[in-house]
Amino acid sequence: IDYLGYFTGASSEMSTTGLFVPQAPDRVLDTREDPGARISGQTHVEVDTRVPGSGVIVNLTMVEPIGYNWLRTWPAGTPMPPTSSVNATTELAVANLAIIGQRDSRLNVFTKVDAHAVVDVAGWFYE
Repeated sequence: IDYLGYFTGASSEMSTTGLFVPQAPDRVLDTREDPGARISGQTHVEVDTRVPGSGVIVNLTMVEPIGYNWLRTWPAGTPMPPTSSVNATTELAVANLAIIGQRDSRLNVFTKVDAHAVVDVAGWFYE
């Protein structure tokens, strides 16, 4: 179990800090648009989420990895964490909802082995 944070309750002081702003899902990355453009293993891509705030809720999908794989996501410009956001074998597609920090509307996606990645942003958090 990786502890990443918490949500406050009704008794918390009113504030916009940390307020969640939902939105219709917006696809901000899809490497399948060019079939040969898998993300190379042991590398990452930087993704522009196109939303403000300190973090985002994303649907992260790993597609057609060439072997057992995991994707890591984290705020751009910060060290890569030791935990993954989605794990899979060589299945066609595996998705996971994740709450990811971001920096200047950017986050990173790292893959262990060559794989396609799809990132859909479903909302963001005020700083």
